[in-house]
Amino acid sequence: MKFSTRARYGARALIELAKHQGQGPLPLKQIAQCQHIPLKYLEQIAMVLKSAKLIKSIRGPSGGYTLGRPPDTIHLLEIIETLEGSLGFVNCVKDPSRATVSIPAPFTTYGSGSRWRRRTFCDRSRLPTWS
Repeated sequence: MKFSTRARYGARALIELAKHQGQGPLPLKQIAQCQHIPLKYLEQIAMVLKSAKLIKSIRGPSGGYTLGRPPDTIHLLEIIETLEGSLGFVNCVKDPSRATVSIPAPFTTYGSGSRWRRRTFCDRSRLPTWS
């Protein structure tokens, strides 16, 4: 199972926030340094995570970011799909109405099983189990 750099960095940033849960906001610069993520790239990822309400920003001199909700309610699946889109193998597996041919593609069955395994793994994985 391979995820994009964007999804991996986003998950690592959320893990860092989970480690510091209840200790106040963390500046992105600190998250970037601790997790070895380029700051400019993390800023872009943080905007997406914030719009999905996975993180909250706090302004001010001691501002930064915190998790948007308790870590045990944030699933890897939600992080990955927020940053990458659906984990579907092909569009017609997720939504059969998007199929371009009337006969299912040979890999549709494989895609369904593969997609189910990835979704199951990601849906069962929560922040506290990673840190």
